[in-house]
Amino acid sequence: MYRIFWFCLYHFVPDFIYYHIKYRKKTGKKLHLRHPKTLNEKMHWLKMYYRKPIMTLLADKYKAKDYIRENIGEQYVVPTLTVYKKVKEIDWDSLPNQFVLKCNHDSSGNVICRDKSKLSVKDAIFKLNWRLKQNYYYWVDKQWAYKDIPPRIILEPLLQNSDGSPFVDYKFFCYGGKLRYFMYSLGEAEHQVRNVKLDPQKNIIDQYFRKNIQIPPEDIKLPDNIDEMIAIAEEQGKKFPCLRLDMFNVDGHIYIGEFTFYPNGGFINIYSEEYSQKLADMIDINSLKKK
Repeated sequence: MYRIFWFCLYHFVPDFIYYHIKYRKKTGKKLHLRHPKTLNEKMHWLKMYYRKPIMTLLADKYKAKDYIRENIGEQYVVPTLTVYKKVKEIDWDSLPNQFVLKCNHDSSGNVICRDKSKLSVKDAIFKLNWRLKQNYYYWVDKQWAYKDIPPRIILEPLLQNSDGSPFVDYKFFCYGGKLRYFMYSLGEAEHQVRNVKLDPQKNIIDQYFRKNIQIPPEDIKLPDNIDEMIAIAEEQGKKFPCLRLDMFNVDGHIYIGEFTFYPNGGFINIYSEEYSQKLADMIDINSLKKK
């Protein structure tokens, strides 16, 4: 009965009502969409009312590459080796020894292969078939930008530093058209995440997000071209009321990985309520209502 209830909720309940039900379930609080004040309330207002066609294009990890190529630079595009519509199209024997297979409408279903001789093709096929048929970010989280993305599987080379140093994910958070902070994250591919937040001046601001720092300052190795990454995020952040732009820096080469318009699905956990409200105040909902 529980699964049937949520299935009906996903597919048949209007977004406005769905947001209120899920918000109450996750936070225990009432969602105020008419006059949102907190950061998460404003995230949900954006999910409900701020809907621009370009957001669907950028949420599509395959089509976003054309945007990056044309508007930011060819050098920032993660190479695409092949694109598949169905899992059965994949010729597993012809794949390189190391690779990544990912769905263009998904974020957590990647098949990351570091040694093809150790890859369970059966498990990979099951995982990709499952993720290809799902649209979690729209049906379960009602993130509108993902609604009309035609699902595809993208084959990409495995990005890693040649010296074996830890692979770092960089996530740049822009609110109200400006970069406010970025995250330096380790172990995401292994699902053993440790991260730290820094402001645009590269000062650690983790005290706003958690009680204890996960990565000691001496272990943070920012690349020499971090200012270039910050500049890219700042330029793209001007275009949206909220944007998380993900990047990689591999042997000094910058790649853009993902555009996200509703970080954490609109449920952003920040330890400091004061800092969370400061970010919320940077998003002017009234000006967006007039557009």
